Amino acid sequence: PLTWGGGIRSLEDMHQRFERGADKITLNTAAFDRPELITEAARAFGSQAVVVSIDVWKPGPGAGVVYVDGGTRPTGWSPADWARACEERGAGEILLQTIQRDGTASGYDIESIGEVAGAVSVPVIACSGVGRFEDYAAGIAAGASAVAAANLWHFKELADRMGKKALMKAGVPVRL
Repeated sequence: PLTWGGGIRSLEDMHQRFERGADKITLNTAAFDRPELITEAARAFGSQAVVVSIDVWKPGPGAGVVYVDGGTRPTGWSPADWARACEERGAGEILLQTIQRDGTASGYDIESIGEVAGAVSVPVIACSGVGRFEDYAAGIAAGASAVAAANLWHFKELADRMGKKALMKAGVPVRL
């Protein structure tokens, strides 16, 4: 499904994205600044169409803190607690990103994935840090329902096939 994020602040913004072909929308700062927007979106378009993106600042082992405004404003929320609150308001998926891992090719933040996936019943999408195709399977093993990557796709031809083969080799059911 095509998911559209960025600059979405209202139901009208969402409606416009759906009219242009999006299947889902992603909220981040707007969800934090006005949490009732999550509920309004779920009621209007269905929970399956509402993804909340959570950016985590985690300088080392242990609990991270949710940040908004492009990673510039700390919220004081733990990722697991914020994910749970978003699910309670109607979010159908959580996209989990760890700020310091983005673009590093150092692998997913396995600890945060496990914490968030253990706190919610909706799918968690792991993002940030993929450097090897084997990282996909590690994200799934940590509790993610899906995995996302960017840089790996930019620098490797046939990345989709190689990634799926790595998942299959790790025992994760995947369509080749």
